Amino acid sequence: MGGVAALALLGAASNRRLRWGVLVGLAAAIVAASAIGWGRVGELLVSDATEAVVGDLGSLGFRFEVWRAALWGIADFPFTGMGLGTFREVVRLLYPLRVAPAYDIAHAHNQFLQTALDLGLAGLVAYVAMWLEAAFLLWQTLRQTADPFIRGVALGVAASLAGYFVYALTDTVALGAKPGLFLWWLFAMTVGVYRQGDGLSFVGPEV
Repeated sequence: MGGVAALALLGAASNRRLRWGVLVGLAAAIVAASAIGWGRVGELLVSDATEAVVGDLGSLGFRFEVWRAALWGIADFPFTGMGLGTFREVVRLLYPLRVAPAYDIAHAHNQFLQTALDLGLAGLVAYVAMWLEAAFLLWQTLRQTADPFIRGVALGVAASLAGYFVYALTDTVALGAKPGLFLWWLFAMTVGVYRQGDGLSFVGPEV
């Protein structure tokens, strides 16, 4: 889903016909879901096994179970959070789950819930603020720059962040995990491309 979102953004931003195609495709998906019935769509996303006992660990039903426990954790630790990487230990001790004990619930399967669990609500606010700032900087860059190279880089970063955002709605790269470096690199690229597109250059300290 994240890859589809990234490609859709690239297409919509780079070609007017593709932009209309994305909008028509989205409208068609909404009409189809409405015709089938949103309840039926939900049933298709949740496996039959999930109806009985959470079931498939890749299903939406499994994620609902983990999200419920994550919300309990946020309610219990709203100010400080549980600490980086501790959800997998605390969840089994404090919150009943209909998931096999042998399964390691490493994270909350949602980046924003996981951030609140790790850092508390203040940390979540700061994290969301970084996303909003990145979106604003990329929007400004794409609106103002006439340099095709800068515009291309900005589009690539925007598509990558869009894909990551969609992925983060149902899965997580925890803030303390090594692969999480990719997100911070994208945020750094966002600032860099904005500064270059705005005619600013990086100047190091004088020696």
